Amino acid sequence: AFYDLQPSWILPNVGLGVYLSGEQFYVGLGVPELIEYDLSTAPNFEQYIREIRHYYVHGGLVWPISTSLKLKPSFLFRTVGWFSRTDPSGNSSFRVAAPSELDLDISLLMNDILWVGLSFRTAVEVFSKKTASADSGDIWVAWYAPAGFRLGMAYDFTVSRLASQSLGSLEIMIGYEFNYRKRGIVTPRYF
Repeated sequence: AFYDLQPSWILPNVGLGVYLSGEQFYVGLGVPELIEYDLSTAPNFEQYIREIRHYYVHGGLVWPISTSLKLKPSFLFRTVGWFSRTDPSGNSSFRVAAPSELDLDISLLMNDILWVGLSFRTAVEVFSKKTASADSGDIWVAWYAPAGFRLGMAYDFTVSRLASQSLGSLEIMIGYEFNYRKRGIVTPRYF
């Protein structure tokens, strides 16, 4: 029962990230919350609950195939608890219940106007080197319309055992580039 808990806590935190990019590549590392709080220190709380540090590594590049076609592979790897694998008693066999996730993406940009792509997400047990499950796939298309508008659509579909319970999701994107008429596109945004 949670009725004896304090209604709120203030738990300040700080994050850290590094991002490096050039005209045709990017790579980054992020740790949004460096401080791991032990939430089981609340009065009358009998469960061991602790915030665990999350790590994100991402990167990608734009590879010109021809003057009108660019290939853009990218990845995002996220994991929980890399350097924090002990319980309060110092037991090193403490396990984080969330698997690491890897997103792989490949897309094509045609004439800097039409962008189509595919992505795949899987859960990976990093420390046991086993694949826990394939999770989802995505297909999308985006059109960079005249006058600074962007229109797009994406379909996310489940490839795990949950596929029988989910039809996926459809997303619509509408965007606008301010000051487009004055400047045009000075530098195309690939990332």
